[in-house]
Amino acid sequence: MNMRTCYPRPDFERKHWMGLNGAWRFAFDDEDAGLSEGWASDVHKLDREITVPFPYQSERSGVHVTAHHEILWYARDFELPATMFAGGRVMLRFGAVDWHCDVWVNGMHVCTHDGGYTPFSLDITHCLNPAHPLQTVTLRVCDSTRCDQPRGKQSWQEEPDRCWYTPCSGIWQSVWLECVPQEHMETFTITPDVAKSAVHCALTLNRRPKQPGMLDVEVLFQGKRTALLQLEISQAHTAFTVPIREEDYV
Repeated sequence: MNMRTCYPRPDFERKHWMGLNGAWRFAFDDEDAGLSEGWASDVHKLDREITVPFPYQSERSGVHVTAHHEILWYARDFELPATMFAGGRVMLRFGAVDWHCDVWVNGMHVCTHDGGYTPFSLDITHCLNPAHPLQTVTLRVCDSTRCDQPRGKQSWQEEPDRCWYTPCSGIWQSVWLECVPQEHMETFTITPDVAKSAVHCALTLNRRPKQPGMLDVEVLFQGKRTALLQLEISQAHTAFTVPIREEDYV
């Protein structure tokens, strides 16, 4: 079974990362009792198993239930390699969780997120216990049938009506961990400008660097270098343009 074991973002692959797809503890919480009963720290009350990143309505999830359940719980134990405690920050990343979710790590609440189609990341370094062999991540997910909840092309009814898309609840994209430096790149966007023979770029760091650093940008066309730019980075966000000489690639 393909559980998406490759790195989920090939344009931003880190050296030290670990996938969390696969078997997770799972439970429906139809009585909404999980919070009051402490399921966030007592994950043994999650009596089912699900294969992430498939939503429970999918056959590949292994749950074999398609009826609507509004509140879902997930939990996963993992052993963190020593290389991920090497002075950097440990990020927990979710490709997408539909729709509202709360996240705990080792019983510590670290995030509330709304939006079933947007990725999100958490710095969980402060929640980890290097002296303990296992760490635990827990999720409580709420996916209601309210008509005012954004749901893309999914139907809000028990049986899809005028729509081929069956409901999709909970974790439905990859989950992974990665280690990043204290100062690291969060986003890098590239926008080609054919009319002006240029490439517009924007770089965002997690914070303003303590000391300026140098960035090398190389533009290739059919394996041939068409532009090389070096610039100093001293701010958290930097936008710049790389001009391209037409004679270099025609």
